[in-house]
Amino acid sequence: MTKDFDLYQSPEAPVADTALTWNMYGPGVESVGREGKPETVPVPEPGSDQLLVRVDAVGMCFSDVKLIQQGGKHPKLYNRDLSIEPTRLGHEAALTVLKVGENLRGTYAPGQRLAMQPDIYQQGKSTAYGYTIPGGLIQFHLIGPAVLNADDERVAAMAAHAEGRIVYFSMHGGEGASTLVKEHIQKGGTAVVLQPGVRGEMLAIYDAEQYIPLLWTHLIPATLEGKALHNVANALAAAAICYARGVSVENIRQGLRTFATSFYLTPGRLNVFDEYAFRVIVDYAHNPAAIAALGDLVSRLRPNYRRTIGVIAAPGDRRGQDIREFGEIAGKTFDLLVIKEDNDRRGRQNGSIAALLHEAARGAGMPPDRMITVLDELDAVRHALSLAEPDDLVVICADAITAVWKEVIYFQPRPVPTDPRHSGAQRLMR
Repeated sequence: MTKDFDLYQSPEAPVADTALTWNMYGPGVESVGREGKPETVPVPEPGSDQLLVRVDAVGMCFSDVKLIQQGGKHPKLYNRDLSIEPTRLGHEAALTVLKVGENLRGTYAPGQRLAMQPDIYQQGKSTAYGYTIPGGLIQFHLIGPAVLNADDERVAAMAAHAEGRIVYFSMHGGEGASTLVKEHIQKGGTAVVLQPGVRGEMLAIYDAEQYIPLLWTHLIPATLEGKALHNVANALAAAAICYARGVSVENIRQGLRTFATSFYLTPGRLNVFDEYAFRVIVDYAHNPAAIAALGDLVSRLRPNYRRTIGVIAAPGDRRGQDIREFGEIAGKTFDLLVIKEDNDRRGRQNGSIAALLHEAARGAGMPPDRMITVLDELDAVRHALSLAEPDDLVVICADAITAVWKEVIYFQPRPVPTDPRHSGAQRLMR
């Protein structure tokens, strides 16, 4: 044995600052990694309830081949969109513990060798390392605590596979909390929930005997005064992750208070432009779940606006039924539709995606005279902006985010007639 190998096996083994990882973003070998190469990610320090482990060996078998062939359609991934929520191959892994969080030091120790149990079923659902949970094709990764969405039964089932403490987050607190969340809290577990109150809805933390009010949703800029429920859910998840990692409650509050979905912080994620007599929202919504979230937001904002104008497209590599569902939701959401296509049709013929969207929106009740197809994305954006009048809401589902944003901010709107209804003060109050 060499000295280097002895050091590698010892509790004093060095830990790199970065690790190489092969994340999987869809079906096919070309979707593993980025441009045929692994990605470099930072190696984090473990929190008080976490282990930092090194992957010493990982096996590949025909189960991995099947996953590569099927991507998100694999039975253990439940039609997951891997382009948004990637996984990682490698369900048979040998690990070495390198660092141990203080709450786990009586159970684990640096240098300890472990094998990963690849699959556990909970209530008939598989929660498999290397499938549902990203696997071992990475040099170093953290284990536990697990922050899980209690409102999704497939995610909540991962608790059976997770090491360490479980932290749930949920859009339903108080009397509306699920049995899972209530029992978890009653047993002294940690949960971050949306708590209804007389003055609105509050993010709140339950931890053992503690109840910690965190922040009203209308004070979180990313939620647009609490109306963007998908970002309320994101705020719950972010707060739960930070709390599980030991971030102070005041720092969590400050982060939620000050983080906004501006183009410069989060391009393509609910970017709002309010400098005209109408409001513009730019978002990279490209699947049915995303357009449904935008539709819910539009319904909550609708009382403040005269008309809603949607600019929509769908990626060509989505299933036909997904593209139709996107069109149906858009047809029920907006008053006017401008249908475009992304520059990269991803294998489909020009015009075919727009035709599917048009057909679906019409089937959902959108009159044909309220739809227009402008295939080029930037031309479609210019057309929608030219249609906008004072007190309209324009929502653009963008692909080329930066180019679209430039079209929005450099657009020259028609002069607004002198009318107190369109004063700057009125627009700021919307």
